[in-house]
Amino acid sequence: MIKTATLENSSAIGYTTLGYTLPERNAPLNIAAHAVYPDQFAFQREHVIGSILNVGCNTDGAELWKRGAINVDLYDTDPQNGNPLPVHVIADARDLPDDLYGRFDCVVLGELLEHMEASDAIHTLDEAVCCLKHRVWRGQGDPKSSGRVVITIPHDHRREDGTLPIPDLKEYAPGVHAFHYRLIERAEVLDWLKQAYLEPIYCAEIHYPFDSVIGSGIVAVSR
Repeated sequence: MIKTATLENSSAIGYTTLGYTLPERNAPLNIAAHAVYPDQFAFQREHVIGSILNVGCNTDGAELWKRGAINVDLYDTDPQNGNPLPVHVIADARDLPDDLYGRFDCVVLGELLEHMEASDAIHTLDEAVCCLKHRVWRGQGDPKSSGRVVITIPHDHRREDGTLPIPDLKEYAPGVHAFHYRLIERAEVLDWLKQAYLEPIYCAEIHYPFDSVIGSGIVAVSR
Protein backbone atom coordinates (compact mmCIF):
# COMPACT_ATOMS: atom_id res chain seq x y z
CA MET A 1 0.00 0.00 0.00
CA ILE A 2 1.55 3.30 -1.11
CA LYS A 3 0.38 6.28 0.91
CA THR A 4 0.46 9.97 0.05
CA ALA A 5 4.24 10.46 0.06
CA THR A 6 5.78 9.42 -3.25
CA LEU A 7 9.24 8.54 -4.43
CA GLU A 8 9.19 11.44 -6.85
CA ASN A 9 8.61 14.11 -4.21
CA SER A 10 11.22 12.74 -1.82
CA SER A 11 14.38 14.83 -1.78
CA ALA A 12 17.86 13.34 -1.43
CA ILE A 13 20.94 14.71 0.27
CA GLY A 14 24.58 13.88 -0.14
CA TYR A 15 26.70 12.10 2.45
CA THR A 16 28.90 14.18 4.73
CA THR A 17 31.70 12.38 6.50
CA LEU A 18 32.05 12.97 10.23
CA GLY A 19 35.77 12.69 10.70
CA TYR A 20 36.78 9.27 9.45
CA THR A 21 37.19 7.30 6.23
CA LEU A 22 35.40 4.01 5.63
CA PRO A 23 37.74 1.01 5.43
CA GLU A 24 38.56 -0.52 2.06
CA ARG A 25 35.98 -2.91 0.63
CA ASN A 26 38.23 -5.93 1.13
CA ALA A 27 37.76 -5.80 4.90
CA PRO A 28 37.49 -9.33 6.33
CA LEU A 29 34.15 -10.77 7.46
CA ASN A 30 35.33 -10.71 11.08
CA ILE A 31 35.92 -6.96 10.84
CA ALA A 32 36.28 -5.48 14.32
CA ALA A 33 34.40 -2.49 15.68
CA HIS A 34 36.03 0.81 14.79
CA ALA A 35 33.88 3.01 17.01
CA VAL A 36 31.26 2.97 19.73
CA TYR A 37 27.92 4.71 19.21
CA PRO A 38 25.58 5.81 22.05
CA ASP A 39 22.50 4.49 20.25
CA GLN A 40 21.30 3.02 16.97
CA PHE A 41 20.01 6.29 15.60
CA ALA A 42 23.41 7.99 15.79
CA PHE A 43 24.84 5.18 13.66
CA GLN A 44 22.02 5.39 11.13
CA ARG A 45 22.29 9.17 10.77
CA GLU A 46 26.05 9.03 10.22
CA HIS A 47 26.10 6.27 7.60
CA VAL A 48 23.11 6.91 5.35
CA ILE A 49 23.80 8.40 1.93
CA GLY A 50 21.80 9.90 -0.90
CA SER A 51 18.27 8.62 -1.45
CA ILE A 52 17.13 6.49 1.51
CA LEU A 53 14.65 3.65 1.99
CA ASN A 54 14.02 3.11 5.70
CA VAL A 55 12.57 -0.39 6.09
CA GLY A 56 10.95 -1.26 9.40
CA CYS A 57 10.98 2.41 10.33
CA ASN A 58 8.61 2.23 13.34
CA THR A 59 8.84 5.74 14.88
CA ASP A 60 11.82 6.74 12.65
CA GLY A 61 13.84 7.65 15.71
CA ALA A 62 16.75 8.81 13.52
CA GLU A 63 14.35 11.23 11.77
CA LEU A 64 15.53 10.07 8.36
CA TRP A 65 12.37 11.55 6.86
CA LYS A 66 14.10 14.92 7.28
CA ARG A 67 16.65 13.65 4.74
CA GLY A 68 13.91 12.68 2.31
CA ALA A 69 13.71 9.03 3.33
CA ILE A 70 10.81 6.82 2.29
CA ASN A 71 9.65 5.05 5.45
CA VAL A 72 8.32 1.48 5.19
CA ASP A 73 6.60 -0.59 7.87
CA LEU A 74 3.92 -3.23 8.29
CA TYR A 75 1.58 -0.72 9.95
CA ASP A 76 1.00 3.02 10.07
CA THR A 77 -0.25 2.64 13.65
CA ASP A 78 1.83 0.93 16.32
CA PRO A 79 0.05 -2.36 17.12
CA GLN A 80 1.47 -2.29 20.65
CA ASN A 81 0.29 1.16 21.78
CA GLY A 82 -1.92 2.55 19.02
CA ASN A 83 0.33 5.54 18.30
CA PRO A 84 0.55 6.77 14.69
CA LEU A 85 3.77 5.98 12.83
CA PRO A 86 5.46 8.13 10.13
CA VAL A 87 5.01 5.51 7.43
CA HIS A 88 4.88 6.27 3.69
CA VAL A 89 4.68 2.69 2.37
CA ILE A 90 2.89 -0.17 4.13
CA ALA A 91 4.67 -3.37 3.16
CA ASP A 92 6.39 -6.49 4.47
CA ALA A 93 10.20 -6.21 4.41
CA ARG A 94 10.32 -9.75 3.02
CA ASP A 95 8.21 -8.80 -0.01
CA LEU A 96 8.70 -5.14 -0.91
CA PRO A 97 6.72 -3.54 -3.75
CA ASP A 98 8.40 -3.85 -7.14
CA ASP A 99 8.26 -0.10 -7.69
CA LEU A 100 10.81 0.35 -4.88
CA TYR A 101 13.36 -1.79 -6.71
CA GLY A 102 16.47 -0.09 -8.10
CA ARG A 103 15.59 3.33 -6.73
CA PHE A 104 17.79 4.03 -3.69
CA ASP A 105 21.38 4.80 -2.71
CA CYS A 106 20.85 3.43 0.79
CA VAL A 107 18.51 0.96 2.50
CA VAL A 108 18.27 1.08 6.30
CA LEU A 109 17.30 -2.05 8.26
CA GLY A 110 17.14 -0.79 11.81
CA GLU A 111 16.11 -3.08 14.70
CA LEU A 112 14.32 -5.35 12.24
CA LEU A 113 16.31 -8.49 11.51
CA GLU A 114 16.39 -9.68 15.13
CA HIS A 115 12.60 -10.15 14.97
CA MET A 116 12.93 -12.73 12.17
CA GLU A 117 13.98 -16.31 11.70
CA ALA A 118 17.29 -16.64 9.84
CA SER A 119 15.75 -17.52 6.47
CA ASP A 120 13.45 -14.49 6.57
CA ALA A 121 16.30 -12.22 7.66
CA ILE A 122 18.36 -13.33 4.66
CA HIS A 123 15.39 -12.82 2.34
CA THR A 124 14.92 -9.31 3.78
CA LEU A 125 18.56 -8.56 2.99
CA ASP A 126 17.96 -9.81 -0.57
CA GLU A 127 14.99 -7.46 -0.87
CA ALA A 128 17.11 -4.56 0.41
CA VAL A 129 19.70 -5.24 -2.29
CA CYS A 130 16.95 -5.25 -4.93
CA CYS A 131 15.98 -1.73 -3.86
CA LEU A 132 19.49 -0.33 -4.39
CA LYS A 133 20.36 1.44 -7.61
CA HIS A 134 22.33 -0.61 -10.11
CA ARG A 135 25.55 0.00 -11.96
CA VAL A 136 26.60 -1.84 -15.10
CA TRP A 137 30.23 -2.89 -15.58
CA ARG A 138 31.84 -2.32 -18.97
CA GLY A 139 32.34 -5.53 -20.91
CA GLN A 140 31.15 -8.83 -19.52
CA GLY A 141 29.36 -9.34 -16.28
CA ASP A 142 25.93 -8.76 -14.81
CA PRO A 143 24.81 -5.43 -13.34
CA LYS A 144 25.63 -5.04 -9.65
CA SER A 145 23.88 -3.05 -6.97
CA SER A 146 25.52 0.20 -5.95
CA GLY A 147 24.90 2.02 -2.70
CA ARG A 148 24.78 0.43 0.72
CA VAL A 149 22.68 -1.35 3.29
CA VAL A 150 22.87 0.11 6.81
CA ILE A 151 21.98 -2.33 9.57
CA THR A 152 21.59 -1.79 13.30
CA ILE A 153 20.81 -4.80 15.47
CA PRO A 154 20.92 -5.47 19.23
CA HIS A 155 22.58 -8.61 20.57
CA ASP A 156 19.90 -8.95 23.22
CA HIS A 157 20.79 -11.47 25.90
CA ARG A 158 17.71 -10.90 28.04
CA ARG A 159 15.60 -13.78 26.69
CA GLU A 160 18.33 -16.24 27.61
CA ASP A 161 18.76 -14.50 30.97
CA GLY A 162 15.03 -14.68 31.68
CA THR A 163 14.79 -10.89 32.11
CA LEU A 164 13.06 -9.93 28.84
CA PRO A 165 9.43 -8.83 29.21
CA ILE A 166 7.22 -10.76 26.76
CA PRO A 167 4.41 -8.59 25.35
CA ASP A 168 0.83 -9.75 24.89
CA LEU A 169 1.29 -9.34 21.15
CA LYS A 170 3.57 -12.18 20.05
CA GLU A 171 3.89 -11.49 16.30
CA TYR A 172 3.73 -8.41 14.10
CA ALA A 173 3.03 -10.75 11.17
CA PRO A 174 3.42 -14.49 10.61
CA GLY A 175 7.12 -15.21 11.16
CA VAL A 176 7.90 -11.73 12.53
CA HIS A 177 8.22 -11.79 16.32
CA ALA A 178 7.00 -8.79 18.29
CA PHE A 179 9.94 -9.12 20.71
CA HIS A 180 13.57 -10.22 20.70
CA TYR A 181 12.90 -13.94 20.70
CA ARG A 182 16.56 -15.04 20.99
CA LEU A 183 20.13 -13.77 21.15
CA ILE A 184 21.59 -13.08 17.70
CA GLU A 185 25.34 -12.45 17.76
CA ARG A 186 27.31 -10.40 15.24
CA ALA A 187 28.89 -13.52 13.74
CA GLU A 188 25.45 -14.81 12.74
CA VAL A 189 24.52 -11.48 11.16
CA LEU A 190 27.75 -11.52 9.15
CA ASP A 191 26.88 -15.00 7.95
CA TRP A 192 23.47 -13.73 6.81
CA LEU A 193 25.23 -10.97 4.86
CA LYS A 194 27.45 -13.54 3.17
CA GLN A 195 24.43 -15.59 2.12
CA ALA A 196 22.80 -12.44 0.70
CA TYR A 197 26.00 -11.64 -1.26
CA LEU A 198 26.66 -8.56 0.86
CA GLU A 199 30.08 -7.52 2.09
CA PRO A 200 30.54 -5.57 5.35
CA ILE A 201 32.77 -2.54 4.94
CA TYR A 202 32.30 -1.02 8.38
CA CYS A 203 31.23 -2.30 11.79
CA ALA A 204 30.76 -0.49 15.07
CA GLU A 205 29.51 -1.23 18.55
CA ILE A 206 26.18 0.24 19.64
CA HIS A 207 25.18 0.76 23.26
CA TYR A 208 21.41 0.38 23.47
CA PRO A 209 19.55 2.42 26.12
CA PHE A 210 18.00 -0.61 27.83
CA ASP A 211 19.49 -3.09 30.30
CA SER A 212 23.11 -2.89 29.13
CA VAL A 213 22.37 -4.45 25.74
CA ILE A 214 25.19 -4.16 23.20
CA GLY A 215 24.58 -4.32 19.47
CA SER A 216 26.22 -3.82 16.11
CA GLY A 217 26.00 -1.22 13.41
CA ILE A 218 27.05 -2.55 10.01
CA VAL A 219 27.47 -0.93 6.61
CA ALA A 220 27.40 -3.47 3.78
CA VAL A 221 27.66 -3.33 0.00
CA SER A 222 26.80 -5.80 -2.74
CA ARG A 223 29.58 -8.24 -3.67
